[in-house]
Amino acid sequence: MGCASSLNRDVIRVSKDWKRKNGQPVAYHSRETRILQEEEVDVCLNDEYDVIESDWIEWPEDYQMLEEKGAWVKGVSSGGSRNDLEQFSTNPQFSLNVGPPELVAESMNFDPYTSYFKDATEEKKIKLCVSLTQHGPKLLHVAFFIYKKESWPGERLGAEFFLVVEPEGDTGAFVNWRQLKHEYSLLPGAYVIVTANFTPGSEGEFAVAVRGPKPFTLTKIPQDQDFI
Repeated sequence: MGCASSLNRDVIRVSKDWKRKNGQPVAYHSRETRILQEEEVDVCLNDEYDVIESDWIEWPEDYQMLEEKGAWVKGVSSGGSRNDLEQFSTNPQFSLNVGPPELVAESMNFDPYTSYFKDATEEKKIKLCVSLTQHGPKLLHVAFFIYKKESWPGERLGAEFFLVVEPEGDTGAFVNWRQLKHEYSLLPGAYVIVTANFTPGSEGEFAVAVRGPKPFTLTKIPQDQDFI
């Protein structure tokens, strides 16, 4: 299941313009090329699935699970999909710091020649399971996105950030499932999880949970925090 996108291709128009050269008719082709901007669009799918899975209860003892609760509130924190980035930036955001604190700090300000991150191999990545569970009788079309940041943890991400930075991971199309759960392999660093429902103004409560090897932290970013 992946994000859908629409790609508007170049539009080419060709017409014949008849003129005379040395008394003979000659056809000249005039060409008009109109470049249309490539646009990626979030979509939703009707695929209701009202099930909560508990298979991660059997994970090793040295793993931890952290959970934060949140809510989409009309006019406050229900900004809808990325089809409107200004509104999208008002959605609930959660700070996820992966790995030891010293590596989290280094990931945001490092020397590419001496840094731990200069060779970003798969062995250095940490596998985490992230879930979004809806609470309430009505299932909204929901998704979440994980962004890596290079500024200090705890700051909200704004529309300008979303315009130029692609997510490190997401759940694909918005679906009306009780629970979304995916595994991600992430380098140590500071990340932000953005939880969204498809339609701006739709209200509902939910919980975000992360499980994986220690250490990592998960905290809710205040709604009134400044954007970066």
